[in-house]
Amino acid sequence: MANINLYQNPDDLLKKSKKSDFFGGTLFWSVGVLLITLLIFVGLKLTNNNFRKTNEDLNKKVEEMTSSFSGGDVDRVIDFVDRTDFIDKNISSKINVIEIFQAIEKDMVKGVKMTVYDYEIDAEKGVKSSMTFESDDFLKVAKQVLSLKNDAMFRDVVVMDVKKVEQKIEFKIDAYLNKDKK
Repeated sequence: MANINLYQNPDDLLKKSKKSDFFGGTLFWSVGVLLITLLIFVGLKLTNNNFRKTNEDLNKKVEEMTSSFSGGDVDRVIDFVDRTDFIDKNISSKINVIEIFQAIEKDMVKGVKMTVYDYEIDAEKGVKSSMTFESDDFLKVAKQVLSLKNDAMFRDVVVMDVKKVEQKIEFKIDAYLNKDKK
């Protein structure tokens, strides 16, 4: 082992280590990450301000357009929406009104006439029919109520109102349709 040379020049090693320490060390990467983060932050600030301005402009346009509607236009739009919602509800419920009218016609007592028919859909109980009738005497009223109570199409038949109007008796009956008889 006499021929081994262990001498090294310390200046050369110091230069090499400083050069490799800067690019391979944590300072270079820390500064790089910091610069990238700052660039991203500045970019987000600029785009955020741009989006805010665009949002404010759109809000102003919406306010201008809603203020341009006059009262009649708004009422017509609301009425149209209400009507389409009602039509959608009727289509989805698939109630056959013709069958209901045929059942009522079959149950009509002579001397009694139906003046108003309306129905509404109750989520729990089903379809509620409201009928208003006119008659000449109370015996026909009782027969009409009994006729509807005996019909398989209706259940929970209830007389809601009875009043004498001029020379006629007007009475209102509410009944629920049986689910299997729609």
